[in-house]
Amino acid sequence: MMEIKIDVDNHQFNKYLKLLSFRYRMIRYSGFLITKAKVFNTKHGFHIYLTPSKKYSFNNTLLLECLLGSDINKQIYAYIEGKDVLFKEKHRRGYTSVEKYSEKKTRKLNELIKNINNEKRTQKIIKIKIR
Repeated sequence: MMEIKIDVDNHQFNKYLKLLSFRYRMIRYSGFLITKAKVFNTKHGFHIYLTPSKKYSFNNTLLLECLLGSDINKQIYAYIEGKDVLFKEKHRRGYTSVEKYSEKKTRKLNELIKNINNEKRTQKIIKIKIR
């Protein structure tokens, strides 16, 4: 099972949900679909594990993680190393922060995802005047 791993280094979950709501709506038009999510609190913020409807390449996974608000330093480091170092290698070496599952945040995030997934996709034409 593939996962999109989001690392957020602050404790402002509701603020993150607003960001995710906007960005997820935008990339849904490309066919990207999240089927479920799990949220874990950490010392510095939270980790989110998203399950997409299909598998993506490593580089596309990193791009999706960036677009969905993951810590940019994590993404750059993973790209340079060619692997998701902060979620795999650090764990093997004992450097990961302790994750504590948050049922309340998970429920809230899954509700948001479900609502976005059920929205009708409308196309709006935006006219931009160039002066």
